[in-house]
Amino acid sequence: MRVKSLEQQALQGLQRIRSLWMGTRTSRINALRGFCREFGIAIPVGARTGIEVISRVLADPAMVAATSGDVSHFKDARHFASWFGLTPREHSSVCGVRRWALDVRSRTNHNKAACALANKMARICYATLRDKAPFAEGTNLARKMNRQAHMMPA
Repeated sequence: MRVKSLEQQALQGLQRIRSLWMGTRTSRINALRGFCREFGIAIPVGARTGIEVISRVLADPAMVAATSGDVSHFKDARHFASWFGLTPREHSSVCGVRRWALDVRSRTNHNKAACALANKMARICYATLRDKAPFAEGTNLARKMNRQAHMMPA
């Protein structure tokens, strides 16, 4: 029998790992689909379509389910974001959330930018749940800019 080259062995190993990952991924998606079905939520077959529908169904009430809609036991938005495990370095700016996220992505890698955006979104969710008011981009900007910590030295 002929011995495989190092490249052939590496490629075969990668193919086995991919196959295992795909199998567990399919199992997780099917488990989520079955769980949703128990609550009367029909999730279509197919990984991409199924995940999209699951995320839409669970996205809005997921934050309220995790917190019961009450954030008063969190000291502040920073602790709320930390509770979710979202603790990157903050780089606040006066831009909108979208422009801010694109700016973060331009100066760091994708994963850090995604974590920073998730952190910011968690803080926005905290504020909307705390204040029981919808998010209005820029409404708190004047108050934030007038705080002593953000004042420019004279």
